[in-house]
Amino acid sequence: IGVGAIIIVMGVMNGFREELTSRLLGINGHLNIYSYENEINKESFSFFNDENLTYKLSPLTQAQAFLVSNNVSKGVLLRGYDNKHLSADHFLLNNIVEGSIFGNNINEVVIGYALATQLGLKLKDKFKIIIPKTDNTIFGNIPRFKTLSIVGIFNLGMYEYDSNYIFTHVNLANKLLMLDQNSYNQIEIFIKD
Repeated sequence: IGVGAIIIVMGVMNGFREELTSRLLGINGHLNIYSYENEINKESFSFFNDENLTYKLSPLTQAQAFLVSNNVSKGVLLRGYDNKHLSADHFLLNNIVEGSIFGNNINEVVIGYALATQLGLKLKDKFKIIIPKTDNTIFGNIPRFKTLSIVGIFNLGMYEYDSNYIFTHVNLANKLLMLDQNSYNQIEIFIKD
């Protein structure tokens, strides 16, 4: 009985460990490349165009943002991906529960299931997003903001991610952060081992 109990407990713990590891590594690359200047130009890296890569490359632009909807606000992480770098087994494509992935329209976003429930949002709803970058005007510094439309809702199965992440096209993230359209501020690398 004791040996049977140990085998069962070890089986459950190994399964839990495997599930937790796969979920944590699912949304984050195994390796991440950042830039001191907060901008990585696509033209300066030859491996962007290499067809024989043994690993998956996923460039993105990420920023902290403030979501405002129905007089409720929440801090979130905005991640911008280029659709052509989203492989068929990308975590975002495999976890959309309603709607679809964003297109090249820079006003479309995919939000987490927990965030949508928390703020009472659903498909085709609109909300404002505010970025801590500012525009200089004659009235002083004004934060950059944009009205966005929800085209998809994802559920990664981890509340921390489902309540804090918003995904969109990289062009929108670059525009809000005032980055060049051929640039990113992070590169994720997914390796096989």
